[in-house]
Amino acid sequence: MDAFCVPWADFPLPVLGFGTRALGGSSEWSGPTGEEARRLLQRAYEGGIRFFDTAPSYGEGRAESLLGEWAHEVGRENLLIGTKVGLRRTSEGHYFSDLRPDSIYREVERSLRRLNVEAVDLVQIHWPDPRTPLAESLAALQTLKDDGKTKAIGLGNFHGKRLREALASSAVMDSLQVPFHPLDRRIEGGDLPLCRERNLPVITYSPLAMGLFSETEPEELCQSPGHARHHLRWFGEAVRPAVQNLRSRWRSYAEDLGLTLSQLTIAWVRQHPGISMVLLGASRESQLRENLGGGLPIPKPVWRVLRKDLNQWQQETKQENRAKRGI
Repeated sequence: MDAFCVPWADFPLPVLGFGTRALGGSSEWSGPTGEEARRLLQRAYEGGIRFFDTAPSYGEGRAESLLGEWAHEVGRENLLIGTKVGLRRTSEGHYFSDLRPDSIYREVERSLRRLNVEAVDLVQIHWPDPRTPLAESLAALQTLKDDGKTKAIGLGNFHGKRLREALASSAVMDSLQVPFHPLDRRIEGGDLPLCRERNLPVITYSPLAMGLFSETEPEELCQSPGHARHHLRWFGEAVRPAVQNLRSRWRSYAEDLGLTLSQLTIAWVRQHPGISMVLLGASRESQLRENLGGGLPIPKPVWRVLRKDLNQWQQETKQENRAKRGI
């Protein structure tokens, strides 16, 4: 598996990481708990993964606790852990962003206790908070780094103007984590070139569009109210035929290469210049084994065909939407 180097890692990082959103189970994302979750982490480690991404909101804190228990067993020095700050939940179950410095400090202390460590390797902002001055939030992150609570600090889900503002601050950012998959290519326009220019590692998540580019058919994916997929327009009935059309085309390309749709899509994400790491998610060991096969490069001619096909599909979809609206 290819690797890249960053100052805050004691060893080269494989290009595939593991996201723990499914661990611990919750109303918004069901997933493994207990020994089943630890086996999944172990399989990821045995598959070459060394970076494990988590957050206080994953499994309502249980993902951090499970990861911390397993990391102690396998040896903390053998892996890297990243967590996040800024996403809090009301008593009614609604999430909101809170990046006030005091809130950041409290969250990190709680995460360290759940993970059973004195410091993590990376702390990232989970989502921007429009109510708190960005400079205050970034200064708090820098304090965490200066105090030895984390080796590195980063941004999550920052785009465009907001990303440029953060990178212009006095705090030195060590990473950017954003979604990237065939249906969400926002970073291709200006964000990815900017990060390449700044030598800022880009970590991408949701490469399979929350399962839409896996072997599971869209109608089989849980979209009940309260689930993380429920609010995404990609799962709506209005766009389902267009998405299904693209999936079918990409599955055909995958079969020609002897790959699954998941493996082809992960490889496509991975091969974009400027992408440092792709976070894999999985709820079952079978999913993880399949997804680990997506780290290998695909032939450049096929990569270009995929890009051309996707551009054409997006243009066709835009035209269809205009026609439906009578524009």
